[in-house]
Formats: sequence, structure tokens, C-alpha cells
Amino acid sequence: PGAAGEETGGFARALVDLAGSWASDDRDAGADVRLTAGAAFGARPPQHLWYLGGRGTVPGHPFHAFVGDRVAALDVTAWRTVVPRWVRIRGLAAVGWSALDRPDLDPLAPAPATGEAALEPWSPAPTDGLRASVGVGVGVVDGLLRLDWAVPLDGGSGALMLSIDPRLWSFL
Repeated sequence: PGAAGEETGGFARALVDLAGSWASDDRDAGADVRLTAGAAFGARPPQHLWYLGGRGTVPGHPFHAFVGDRVAALDVTAWRTVVPRWVRIRGLAAVGWSALDRPDLDPLAPAPATGEAALEPWSPAPTDGLRASVGVGVGVVDGLLRLDWAVPLDGGSGALMLSIDPRLWSFL
């Protein structure tokens, strides 16, 4: 053991990320599916846990609201062209799960005092089952620029997200 009861030693992380796309022959409709699963083992530092919530994992839920050393997330987006090459409507659905095998290693408990009343401490927790969200959106310029609204199915206000097609991320 290290200082203050921390474990020392190695850790490992494993990640599986599967993605698929489909488009009609005339490119008037399509769908994208992504499945991600990960696990962390050993004396992992806090930055090597998995975080879920928000854009890219389970949209509509707060950003990084959930934490775990084991996670899985599935998201599906379907789209339909309304004005060829200019406007697409989008439907989104996502589900995620996380579990923390060793809650005594939770690096975020107790939450530190912020010193300012306007700031809330960030305290992610495991999902305690499945968390899901659904949403709608619009894509412009062949779907390169996107505006989506997603809401969690277990209640909450949801989120409005402006994004660029992930195929362009390496250029940005």
C-alpha cells in the first residue's frame, strides 16, 4: 500500500469499439451504430476510470455524470434527407451502463469544497442499471454540421448539442 491507503502497482485497460454505417443507394436515408465496452483492472488512477454521460456516450445526461471501471454504451442515429445535399432530419437513441467494482477507490468521494456557492461539486457515480436517452436533430450541408436535442428517459431536462460530423474531427 502507498500513502493514505492507496494501492500501488500496475493497471490495465481494455476497450472494444465497434461501429457500422448504412446508407440507401440514393443516400436519402441512413443509420450509424456504435457499441463501446471497456474495463479497467488493477490499481487504476482516477483518470483511467471510464466516464459516461453527455455527447459521445449517452447524450441528454449531464457530461461525465457516471463513472465506472466497467462500462458499455450503444448509440444509434438514423437520418433522412429532406433537401438533398442541404438538410437532413436525425433521430438518436443511446443506452449506457457502468459499474465500479471497488467503490473505496472512488477518487471523487468526498467531493472537495469549492469555496464558491455558485459552483457545485462534481460527483459522478455508477449508473445503477441502464441509462438511456432519445433525441431528434437536424443536419445541414450533407449532415456535416448538426444540431441535436437529446433527453434522458429517466427524467431530466436534456441537452442541446451543436456538433460537426466525426469524420472531420481529425482535421480540426
